[in-house]
Amino acid sequence: MDIKELYNIYQGNPEKFKKIVLYRNLLGSPISYNYKDSDLESLVQMIMSMDEKYETDFGFMMMELGLAYEAIYSNMKNNNAAREKTEFMNYPLDYQLRALISFFEDQHKLGIELNNIDGKKPITGIKHLVANVESEIYPGMRYSTSQNSENLIELIDYSIPYLYYYDSNFEKPCDNLTYEQCLQCPDIMKFVHHSNFCELINGLWSLYIYKDYSVKLGKTDTDDDITVFVPNSNEASLIDFVAGIRREARRFQNSIDLLISNQNRIINGNKFIIRLAKKIKLDLWKSIFELELEVYLRCNLSANCTMKIIKQTDIFPAYLRQTLPYGELNDFLEVHEFLVTMSEIYSNILNHNWEEIEHDRFNYLCPVVDIDLLIKSFSRLYGKSLNTAAKLVEWFIYYPQRGKEGDLFSKPLVQISGKRILFAPNLIRQINITRMLEQIMLDYKIKRAAIGDEYESYLRNKLSQSSLWNVYADKIEFKSSIGNTDFDVIALFDNHVVIIEIKHLVTPYDPKRYYEDRQEIKKAIKQLKLRKQVLLRDWALIRDITNGFLPPEPYPEERIIQLVCTNIDSFTSLEIDGIRIVDESVLIRFFF
Repeated sequence: MDIKELYNIYQGNPEKFKKIVLYRNLLGSPISYNYKDSDLESLVQMIMSMDEKYETDFGFMMMELGLAYEAIYSNMKNNNAAREKTEFMNYPLDYQLRALISFFEDQHKLGIELNNIDGKKPITGIKHLVANVESEIYPGMRYSTSQNSENLIELIDYSIPYLYYYDSNFEKPCDNLTYEQCLQCPDIMKFVHHSNFCELINGLWSLYIYKDYSVKLGKTDTDDDITVFVPNSNEASLIDFVAGIRREARRFQNSIDLLISNQNRIINGNKFIIRLAKKIKLDLWKSIFELELEVYLRCNLSANCTMKIIKQTDIFPAYLRQTLPYGELNDFLEVHEFLVTMSEIYSNILNHNWEEIEHDRFNYLCPVVDIDLLIKSFSRLYGKSLNTAAKLVEWFIYYPQRGKEGDLFSKPLVQISGKRILFAPNLIRQINITRMLEQIMLDYKIKRAAIGDEYESYLRNKLSQSSLWNVYADKIEFKSSIGNTDFDVIALFDNHVVIIEIKHLVTPYDPKRYYEDRQEIKKAIKQLKLRKQVLLRDWALIRDITNGFLPPEPYPEERIIQLVCTNIDSFTSLEIDGIRIVDESVLIRFFF
């Protein structure tokens, strides 16, 4: 695409020019393996060819794009080149995957031990989120054990497709390599270091595309030139950051009573696992997949209780009723429960034999398991046909050659070769269930409209139970002065009328999903503005439709409150065009 074509796009929509260029990938992607020096040179030449016939603002936008492309591409290129030169890249993919996931398992185990040091302190449910660990690399900075684990998973998740892309020996096993060899590989930390930078650059490019970051030149404290990517809204960035902490805290608060009431079952289940693990020889650990049903159910007490609590407190019921060609979404939760139970048993076997495997951790931190062994075990213990069990279990497998279909937060069984996977207990226990269910619905293209309608009905009914305001119990649908109109929620509160637009969104775990959710928020705001005008124009008609719910005399515009309410935290408290975005928990706390 030449400069004239770009200028035509700009003239047609100057306000959205940058977004159009980035979303449609009109200039290519500087993070792509196919992007070359010649592509960047063409862009630079295009920018330099502009003269006075092009508008000044267009020139500024093109220069910003050029600055962003140069910064992202040059840094990605340099770090890719550096990690390609590491000795780690000379090993077969089998070794690379096992080394990286062993590294995660070891680090996560240390994090668990660190959080358990202060056993006498009260349980808050979010201790793992607190940045209380001093960084050895960046003096004065701290990080949380949760952040460390999540960053490692993201790093490995980002690295696997890259390693597969460059590897030609995927089916070549390397069972003879030991954990000591893994630790002695002098470049593994260099690979992790450069991969971390590549993952950060990749994330920065996503922020630039989907979160409206801008780019400018800056200076360091030592007067070096740097390129700075800046969020256009610090408030929105902080709200999105805090959303993750709010989710974790609310989950713990919502589940604490159920945890207490089920604590004896959970404790008994954990104690039984500890006793069982001591009886299983380390070299026979795979016998856990052949446990009798009665024994398994005793081991399963803790995971089963936890799953029931999650279903009651953290999953919208409509999710579990969604059907697939071979079962329901609830069946996937059974696979999760099965994997967690087996990982708990295996972790206790490892803990009991930790000193014994000190010099052979490579074979035990994330051992290789046949997929068929998992399928047969799950089929037997949960009464599923082998065909159904295979389809359910295989969804949890991360296939490197398939590219980005899901991630390690929902697919923790990494294919190592053929019909074998890595069984990494701590990676399994990191599964984000909400993320998993939402990903399944996206994968199978389950229509979310019906879920959204049910969520509207649920929330409207919930809000109408409060005595602090008066909520009309039904959705209002009619033909207004501007056409077909509906109100999700209309309520009276303290001499004000409140109109609420409800949106059931997918939790955003990456900038692209955040952008898609924000577009839905913008649609909701546009709808609210129209409904406010309808309310002002057709007050009498709405009063008649609602059997006198509204007062006889219309309220003035300043006494109409507009809210967008979602099921997620990522936009809570943000204000757009004078309209506040809230989530369900905010309304519940305020009116109950």
